[in-house]
Amino acid sequence: MVTPSTRVLIADSDPETRRKLFSELLDQGIFSDYASDGRIAVQRLTEETYGLVILDLALEHVPSTHIIDLIGKMSPRPIVIATTTDVTRTPLDSEAVQIVLRKPFPLHELATLVRSCLNATARRDPTRQVPSPLSGPTEEKPRNHP
Repeated sequence: MVTPSTRVLIADSDPETRRKLFSELLDQGIFSDYASDGRIAVQRLTEETYGLVILDLALEHVPSTHIIDLIGKMSPRPIVIATTTDVTRTPLDSEAVQIVLRKPFPLHELATLVRSCLNATARRDPTRQVPSPLSGPTEEKPRNHP
């Protein structure tokens, strides 16, 4: 069963990146939704609960720092930054930012990091269950396709 705490939001403006991340996570049994810009990311975050957010710092319409602040205020959930942007120029003061990856990066590495973050969250809250990568995806169909 896919619970909100095991669903991931992929917020990235590049359709190819979204597609690849979506596919890699799905191959690992992790379901995700996506947002192609900051407005859609904020909308998704206010409508759904996610166990983790993969955030590109270069989203249009809403500054990524605003999205990070919003996530921190709504409920603590980990954020993985995946970006080509120079992060030394972006204030990332939020405790929610767990990992910063510079693009390009190996997709399997990101999937491993996502699973680790979701498992760490599940250890803090035993009601959250992370699907095993060996079990494959459940029968629930993802709501969004990149």
